[in-house]
Amino acid sequence: MSARRQTGADRAPMRSIDVVSATTLADLLRQMSHTSTQGRALGCAFELLERMVDDPRVTIFMGAAGSLAAAGQALILRWFVDRGFVDVLVATGANISEDLVEALGLRMIRRPPDMDDRSLRDAGYNRLYDVCVTERDYIRMTEVIADFMSTRGVGGIVSAAAARGVPIFSPALLDSAYGDAALLTHRRGLTFTIDAVQDHVEFMSVDVDETAAVYLGGGVPKDFIQTFAVSTDFLRGVPDVLRRRGARRRGTLERVSCAHKYSVQITADAPQWGGSSGASLAEGVSWGKQAPGPLAVDCYCDLTIALPFLAHALAQAHPRRRANRNFGLDYNGSRLGPTSSRGGLHGP
Repeated sequence: MSARRQTGADRAPMRSIDVVSATTLADLLRQMSHTSTQGRALGCAFELLERMVDDPRVTIFMGAAGSLAAAGQALILRWFVDRGFVDVLVATGANISEDLVEALGLRMIRRPPDMDDRSLRDAGYNRLYDVCVTERDYIRMTEVIADFMSTRGVGGIVSAAAARGVPIFSPALLDSAYGDAALLTHRRGLTFTIDAVQDHVEFMSVDVDETAAVYLGGGVPKDFIQTFAVSTDFLRGVPDVLRRRGARRRGTLERVSCAHKYSVQITADAPQWGGSSGASLAEGVSWGKQAPGPLAVDCYCDLTIALPFLAHALAQAHPRRRANRNFGLDYNGSRLGPTSSRGGLHGP
């Protein structure tokens, strides 16, 4: 970039962190945004999240990869939903099932990651890096799902989303305890079909204008949310998508994309391996997934470090609940116009 094209932000001086004046986590992260490397990225991620939640035009998509519950982050994910900081949640099956272990009054147990796995197996434990859950408790969680008990009474992420009218999409749902639950119900004589195509159609039909994306990890949830920016015209047609703010035609092709206005990515993966989880947000500009410009932040950091910092800082800086968009989806897939949510019950 030439000197003449540099912005004022590009020429801003680095500033050292003042321990005395940073009295809250929000203060600290704002100061970190003026430093360097991933501390700066984390601070910038916080400032961009603030812009997202303050922008009344945007619909916030959150992608949650891996199993946040196994890392002690499930209540934080639920907090984002409860506070209205998520409008649409795209999650792995693990993220909307394994939080039930704690919600049911069961527990995951901290263990050293180098503990002998054969001993754990013989004692009836399943290991997730440095925590374990007994096979008995994991089966109990699976049976809750198989019995189709309402998770609203258990206090999980799904119940929080139902209470706030936040739709959840899980493109790889069966790669989790839900898959085992489906096998249990099949053995009991109750057969059903999860229609992945209809789920995809419903996801691409979500009525929005401008969008923002928060990627907690990468994987399928990240790619699914990015696809929303570039594939809705296949379903809704070019003229319909062109009505959205920020829509752009794809060269001379009869295609149109509507890139996410804001994006924050927290990942421990790296871009040079070529996978989606580590790919920079800038890479998505060429596809039309991400709007060009400064409203995208890649933070290469352990999510179990970054997420608590970001959530607690947001709680300090934005104590009032955001009125999330309520799409009015019911169990049969019927759709009402989006409204702001006041906490009524929606969904199954």
